[in-house]
Amino acid sequence: MAKVNACIIVYNHEKYLRDCLDGALAQQVNFDYKIIISEDCSTDKSQEICKEYQKKYPDKIKLYLNETNLGLIGNWVKALSLCNGEYIAICEGDDYWTDPNKLQKQVDFLDNNKDFALSSHNAEVIKNGLIIRKYCGSKQAEIMDLKYILTYGSGAATCSLVIRNKTIQNLPDWFAKMHSCDWTIQVIVTQHGKMKYFKDIMSVYRKHDKGAGFSAKINARKSGNSDFALPSKYSLEMIEHLNKHFNYKGWS
Repeated sequence: MAKVNACIIVYNHEKYLRDCLDGALAQQVNFDYKIIISEDCSTDKSQEICKEYQKKYPDKIKLYLNETNLGLIGNWVKALSLCNGEYIAICEGDDYWTDPNKLQKQVDFLDNNKDFALSSHNAEVIKNGLIIRKYCGSKQAEIMDLKYILTYGSGAATCSLVIRNKTIQNLPDWFAKMHSCDWTIQVIVTQHGKMKYFKDIMSVYRKHDKGAGFSAKINARKSGNSDFALPSKYSLEMIEHLNKHFNYKGWS
């Protein structure tokens, strides 16, 4: 059993997928490490690219092809369940890691600090091939707990997270109803320990018109529904689920 699993979900990421897989394969580590890919019935050439890489690196990559499209969160839930390592490093197929020492640095920290449930780092945000900003500001806290995440939202890019697998073994039922998991996965994991944040930029978070938020608006229009304030609506739904999860406990 691998000590660390890179957990990669893929859906119509043909244009970006090679960057993601190359970044995962470039990691220099001193522990057993496997890449888990969950491919969600893409309509482009993503599946072909995944098969190509799996054939080239059969000892490193495990590829799972969904029989039916599970959707963003459904695919996340399945992908996480396929990981059996002590740690899970998350990266969606349109994001990628830029530092080959990323996993070693984050895992070393978690190995030596048992009161931390996950680690993260800064990332560059890219749109249309250009760096538009850093994901986190210069004043980002280097240690975050559950109260911090609930108060301020997502503490780091999802493509920066390395989490202890045992913290997500019993995901709540409402998790699968979310439209994104950036914030909620950090809430769930920080119930079990703190999050360490490294200021180093070690990955790229990509914004584009094939992303989950944009796709949600397109799907709403196709079904005849309004996409007005759709991200805010999803955020409110998420907050309501979190309130119920914590029995409406205040965090002031």
